[in-house]
Amino acid sequence: MVLLHRALLEHAHGRVLHRMGLARARPFLERCADDIPAPSRVPSGTRSTVSGRPFRLTDRERDIAHLIGRGLTNKEIASELFVSPKTVEYHLSHIYEKFGLGNRRELRDRVQRGALTEENF
Repeated sequence: MVLLHRALLEHAHGRVLHRMGLARARPFLERCADDIPAPSRVPSGTRSTVSGRPFRLTDRERDIAHLIGRGLTNKEIASELFVSPKTVEYHLSHIYEKFGLGNRRELRDRVQRGALTEENF
């Protein structure tokens, strides 16, 4: 029974790594091909949608995006919002995914240009 639970745990861990783009082991990917849909990366500058509806940022994600636009670090944002730096990282990863951004600089530049305004949040 312990072996089954370990196998299930490792399988779930592999799925998470794959979703994060960290699973690169070909044999693992081949074994899991049926379980894991092909990754889809939204090109930078486009909006992600589900069922034709654009993704919306949560209030916290919006706050963090605006603070990134002001040039604050994760630690400074965490202090300002009374959350941990890990929480800021968590929300940032969702922002990047929702808007197809690759890094913090892309987010900062888009916020500073006004490309991420209230109507497209």
